[in-house]
Amino acid sequence: MCTGTDADSVPCKKELFRLIYNSPLYLRNGGKQLEINRFPVSALERRYYIVLCRLGHSERYQCDIAIMYRKVRCSYRSLGQSLMPGGHVNNFLISVFCRKLFDDCHPSISKKHFFFSYIGENILKYNSRDQFKLIRNAFKGASLAMKIDACELLFFPICHCEHWFLFVVDLQNCLFAFMDSLYSKKSRYQIVVRSLLIGNFKHLWREVVDPEYNFDNFRIVYPAIPRQGNGHDCGIFVMKCMEIWTPGVVLHDYFSKVNIPNIRIQYANQLFFSSNNTVDKSLVTDFFREKEYNFTSKRVPYNEEIDIAYIGKSEKHSVDIVWT
Repeated sequence: MCTGTDADSVPCKKELFRLIYNSPLYLRNGGKQLEINRFPVSALERRYYIVLCRLGHSERYQCDIAIMYRKVRCSYRSLGQSLMPGGHVNNFLISVFCRKLFDDCHPSISKKHFFFSYIGENILKYNSRDQFKLIRNAFKGASLAMKIDACELLFFPICHCEHWFLFVVDLQNCLFAFMDSLYSKKSRYQIVVRSLLIGNFKHLWREVVDPEYNFDNFRIVYPAIPRQGNGHDCGIFVMKCMEIWTPGVVLHDYFSKVNIPNIRIQYANQLFFSSNNTVDKSLVTDFFREKEYNFTSKRVPYNEEIDIAYIGKSEKHSVDIVWT
């Protein structure tokens, strides 16, 4: 039992042990703390991931539709090449991801709107009547599901100069939040985009949504975010932030750069095998049936320990597909 005047504010030794032991970040092992594999993937998920990455590089199949969520779609090229190891996420994948977040939890429940990347990018570069019409239509279209000014969080994934970051408008807590896994708040990159986005967003909001809206109490925040370990993972960081961030969430408690390879595998499987994806999935599920595909003359059996870090370019693959 905890005793003393500070018992209500300071956890006792037993409570501290429980908090550390049950932390989402660490697993105690021999007195040491090791990071848990927080994004486990099965052998089958790895296998399907390899197939999707291969299809993304296939001249025969890469332009075929891999994901169709009603009117939102992306090809095997967009899916496979975006989520392959070291792949740079493209705007088509972000669009289907936004749609999946919408379908998984309707804005009337989540109080969130996820806008396609071209909306945020046009807010950033806003300077024409055509852009105004595009943004106005997006805001009004979103309001059909849930009035945009009644939502709590508006998410704008943005790719600028081949780098992804996330702009979030928190209407409930009066915040402009920026999440960037590469550039800091004081970087030239963020100084420029922050100024343009906030200024243009305020103007467009008053023109389209509410001419009397007061942004004077809004603060600019940069939530602590795990840092990417290369120049290609920024889009994956943005997707994970879109999925889990709300005010008060400590992103470091949920993932880090070492989790990105497994997050890529999970997203590929979750997006493709979603019940909302109306595309025939047999091309992927039946991929390794020899009667349907030609293999190399070596006839090396499929190995689930395949070095997926070299998909599409390495001779380490235990199976090589010859497209016919």
